[in-house]
Order: sequence, then C-alpha cells, then structure tokens
Amino acid sequence: MENQDHQNRAIQQLVQQQQQGVMSLMLPQPDMQIFSGDPINYCDFVRAFENLVERKTLSSTSRLYYLVQYTSGPVKELMNCFLAMREDEGYLKA
Repeated sequence: MENQDHQNRAIQQLVQQQQQGVMSLMLPQPDMQIFSGDPINYCDFVRAFENLVERKTLSSTSRLYYLVQYTSGPVKELMNCFLAMREDEGYLKA
C-alpha cells in the first residue's frame, strides 16, 4: 500500500510538470532586445540572454551564434571575432 501511495505521488508530480510545460507553451514568446553596447542596457541584456538562450541551449557554439545575432554595431563585430576560436573558448571569452 505504501509503495502504491509513493507511485501515485510520483505520477501526480509528473502530471503537474506536464501541465506546467503545456501552460508555458501557451504563453507569448518573450522578445529579447538587441544589445548595442549601451552600459545602461547591459544588465537587462545579460539577464534576458541567460533566461532565453543559455538555459535552453547546451552547445557553446549555439550560444555564441545567438550572442552574435542579438548584438549590433561594434559589439557584434567583437562577438564575430570569437566565432573563429574553439567552441568552448570562444563563448567563454565572449
């Protein structure tokens, strides 16, 4: 009986997680601003990038390409330079 209660709780947790996943898919997609190098916008950009890109990608290369995509001007030129480096090294330096 105790084992069955444990299984029921585990199933309820899985159902709740699945419901949360479905609900998050129904939300509008957040829009990330392009960072041009303005220090006033830096903290907001970093937080947005961490939440919208880093948490959803495992590959450093993919993260770096997104970083290039969401920057402009001299910042974008600098990020492009890191594309020539090794996978992990380029993103970490960027």
